[in-house]
Amino acid sequence: MLLTILGYVLAFLMFAWLAPLLGVLVTPLVMMLARISVPASVRAALMTATTACATGFILIGVAALIGIQLAYLMFLLPLYLLMKNDLVRISHAKRGVSRTALELGDNYDKDLAVRTEFGYMVGDVVGMAIPVFVVSPLPLVY
Repeated sequence: MLLTILGYVLAFLMFAWLAPLLGVLVTPLVMMLARISVPASVRAALMTATTACATGFILIGVAALIGIQLAYLMFLLPLYLLMKNDLVRISHAKRGVSRTALELGDNYDKDLAVRTEFGYMVGDVVGMAIPVFVVSPLPLVY
């Protein structure tokens, strides 16, 4: 029971703190794609997919070292929270009230911002799905 609770806490902590740190490491590599005219939404999707996938595999490795039995819910709960955050960011971008819109003022491109936020959401889903399919089958809840 204690290892199960530790597994859920570990999943939340890794996706809340480790994924953004990995994003900082991946950003320079993704920015090199800007030189060859890859759209911003594709770069955003690649960056978030890479960080979410790497975080998922690190979670799998750490859980195996500690002896935690993984469950789908350990991946689905953080994914739900990421999706909820992404949908809020898309909503803010559509309405033009995001932090970027407020900073740029008249130079704000709403369509680009919405496409980029959708790219983040697609990257989150793909990045979380890859590790789950690699370690399948898992129980829904453990």
